[in-house]
Amino acid sequence: MISNECLHIPPDHPLAIELYDLIGLQGVIIGRMNEEAALVNAGGDRSTFDKLQCAMPLVNAEVETLLEEYRSERGGDETCRVGLTCDARGYPVVVGRPGGPLLN
Repeated sequence: MISNECLHIPPDHPLAIELYDLIGLQGVIIGRMNEEAALVNAGGDRSTFDKLQCAMPLVNAEVETLLEEYRSERGGDETCRVGLTCDARGYPVVVGRPGGPLLN
């Protein structure tokens, strides 16, 4: 069993695309939550904000499921960190997805 290691998902691994997309979705949800929070604070309707607030834990759980799946695949325990492979600038490298920052 591997412990206390940082495991990088290879760019061509099937889980890399799924994780990249979920991380992007987290960013979109956070951005929308910030926009909706400003509207709610100005006296607007709260329903969209509440839906986004409910969606975030679901997306987070999916991310954790993928991380645990890769951790198990590599024989790592819960102390191992999992992430995407990054280029020299620190941006994720995933085959089939654009390089550069996740949020433009």
